[in-house]
This record gives sequence, C-alpha cells and structure tokens, in this order.
Amino acid sequence: MSPLLNPRLWIIAAGTVIVPLDSSVNVAFPYIADGFGRPAADLRLVVVTFILSSAALLLIGGRLGDLYGYRRIFRIGLVISIAALLLDAAAPSYLALLSARIGQGIGAALTLSCAPALTLGLFPEADRGKAIGAYAMIFAGSMALGPVVGGWLIDAWDWRAVFWFRAPLAAAALLGSIFLSSARAAGPGRTFDPAGAVLLGSALALIFISLNMLSTSAAAGAALGGLAILTGGGFVAHQLRSASPIIELRYFRSRPFSGLTLSNVLLNLSAFSVMMVVPFYLGRTAGVDAGDAGLVLAAYAGGVAATAWIAGQILNTATAGDSAAPRLMRLSALGVGAGLWLVSGLGPGQSLLAVAAAIGLVGAGLGLYQASFLYLVTGTLPPEDRGVAGSLAEVTRSMGNVGAATLMFEIFRTRSAADGFEAGFQSTYVTAAAIAFAVLAVMLASAIFQRTRS
Repeated sequence: MSPLLNPRLWIIAAGTVIVPLDSSVNVAFPYIADGFGRPAADLRLVVVTFILSSAALLLIGGRLGDLYGYRRIFRIGLVISIAALLLDAAAPSYLALLSARIGQGIGAALTLSCAPALTLGLFPEADRGKAIGAYAMIFAGSMALGPVVGGWLIDAWDWRAVFWFRAPLAAAALLGSIFLSSARAAGPGRTFDPAGAVLLGSALALIFISLNMLSTSAAAGAALGGLAILTGGGFVAHQLRSASPIIELRYFRSRPFSGLTLSNVLLNLSAFSVMMVVPFYLGRTAGVDAGDAGLVLAAYAGGVAATAWIAGQILNTATAGDSAAPRLMRLSALGVGAGLWLVSGLGPGQSLLAVAAAIGLVGAGLGLYQASFLYLVTGTLPPEDRGVAGSLAEVTRSMGNVGAATLMFEIFRTRSAADGFEAGFQSTYVTAAAIAFAVLAVMLASAIFQRTRS
C-alpha cells in the first residue's frame, strides 16, 4: 500500500507543511519592503531570523523527541507556531515582524525535528525508502505551492495573508495529533543533556549570526565566527564526556558520512539562492505580478517533490538502497550545477517557461540528494535516535539556506551595487553553479578512490 493512503501521514503533513509553505513569504519580499519602507537588502533578515532560530534548535528538538516522545514535542511546536504566525500577520513594525519570526522558527524546529520520526514510525522498516519519498514529496510539494498560494493571497488581500493562512492548518494538525502514537523511542536510563543543548544552540546561532554580520561589519562577523568556533569546540569536548550526548559524534569520524553531511549544506546553499534572488529578477527585470512570479518559483520545489518521490521508490529496495544512494547523489549535484548555470544566463526578455525550466532543474537535482541523504542518515543512526537523524538532515539543509541568504545574497548585493543588477545576478549564479560542480567533482573523485582500493 502506498504511504500516501495512510490517513495519519496526512495529520503529520498538516503540521509539517506550515514550514515549507514559508516559501510564500519569498513572493511577498517586495511588498513587505514597501510596507515598512525598508531596502531590499534588509529582507534577507526575514529569512535569516526564521532559519537561524529553527536551525539552532533542530537537533535539540530531535533529542527531546527521542527522550520524551515525538508526538509531545510535535504538539508543543504546533502551539508555538500558531501563536507566532498570528503575530507575524499582525506585526505593526519591521522589528515586530522579525521578533515574531524568531518565535515561528522555534515552533518550526520542534515540529520538524519530530515529523520524520513520526512518519517512519507509521510504516515497517522495509518501507523506509517509500516513507521517506512520500514525506519529502509532501514537504517539497508544499514548498512548490507556497509561492503560488502566496501570490494569490497577496493579490486578494496583502502580504500579511502569507502568514495567517497557515494557522488553521497547524490547528487542524494539533487536533488530529491525538491519533498519533505517543510512545517514546529512548529506553530507560537516557537523559537530556542541558549543557550540551546550550552549547550546541549557541554555537549554531553564532555561526549564522556571524555569517550575516560579515556583510555589515567584517570585524564583528569574524569575531563572532571565532566565538562560534570556541563554543563549538566546547560542545564537542562536552559531548565526548557526556553519558547522554545530544548526538553521537563518532558517526562523524567516518569520512563518507562527514562528506555527505557537508555536501548537503553546500548543495542547499547553492540551490536555495534561487529563492533569494530570482524573485527580484521576476519583479524588476521580467516585470511579472505576484501571482505569475509564484507560479514560476513553484517550479523549483516542484522539481524537488518529483525527484524525491522517485528516489524514494528506488531506495526502497533494501538490497539496492545503500548502493543506489551515492549514484543518485552524484546525479543530484550534476542537476543542481547545470540548472544554476542556466539561471546565470537569464536576461531581459527571457520567456517565463525558460526561467521555470532552469530553476525546476535545480530543484530536481536537489530532490534526489535530500531523499538519499535522509535515507542514509536514518539508516546509519540507530532507530532510537530517529529524532536526531531527521533533525540532522533538516539542520544541514537549513545551514545551506542561511548560507544562501547571507553569502550568496551578499555577492548579489555588492556586485549589483558596483556593476548593475544583471552583473550581480549573473555573478551570483555562476558562483552557485561552481559550488555544485565542485561537490560533484569531489564525489566522483571519492567514488574512483573507493573503487581503486577495492
């Protein structure tokens, strides 16, 4: 039976999709900027505050779910999300909006950290590939719908609608969650490590803040980056001594596992630049309205959804899944790089179909990687750590997204200021494509090395 026919999956989906539907906010960037009288460059903070607060807490939320029950943490996240979304919609100032976005990120972290584990718990282990494919397809499909729905809501009401329309979905999931299992994954004797949680959350937050500060003050960004390294070192030292660590660091001693994790960050960094800069191309160069812009941007997540589902079917064969995943990942990097190279060549007068095809190829490449990575990480970590495993996939994806919102957007901003919009746009996507092709080159070299050793 297809996982999509399980009604409890759709309860989890109703609560999960409020996070990827945040892609509707990207369409609202120009309208939020006009509404609060802010320059376009400031709008990256709308993304950064949300991703920063969620990414800093994802692994912590996953560990809490492993220890105290995935349903309990999932429901707490939904309650926080409902309140934050309503505060977003009612924000009287730009600062108030950013503050509410932090709350939204906290709710998202608790919800997303437990959603994969809840989903996998609905199906036998033999169907893990299919379950991952279904979950990834729903997640990415919602991301695809976000810009379309956002465009319609903005045209019908205003930019505030991209926030309040998700509160009823979260409320429905909260009510339906009574039908989800409340069992705990962890056995007796395992406890939560509060000191490790503080160190991990602080290190991740400092990393993201330092990246964001580099554009305004290189000295301050470097100082915060140094502090992030010290805090991260403290986290590592503490985890090695902890009887109940947030995450077992021994997995990262494996070069393939560490390399795949870093690749997830880099591919998401390069690919998510589509959602950061292309909206300005559509609004200012192509001159399309919010509804049409939403349809074009939907091609990115639509590509992710389609290939994530396909990857899930391929990976579901237990004997082939582990060997198929590396091949899918190499194909992923090729697709992301080729799509970004096509985006870099977009100019005035380009057909919207060509724009959609280019960013759709980027998404299609990314979908293969995301499903394959989640499959491998949930297979590597033990079942009682499924919360942490799912959170690791999300936090590395979020780290890439923050990189796109800071580093890639900074390339766009500085080059545009010096040489004009078209030069800034092209430089951004040539750089993004180069990152993806570099990941592909390392993957190919690693595969060749492993074959020669065997």
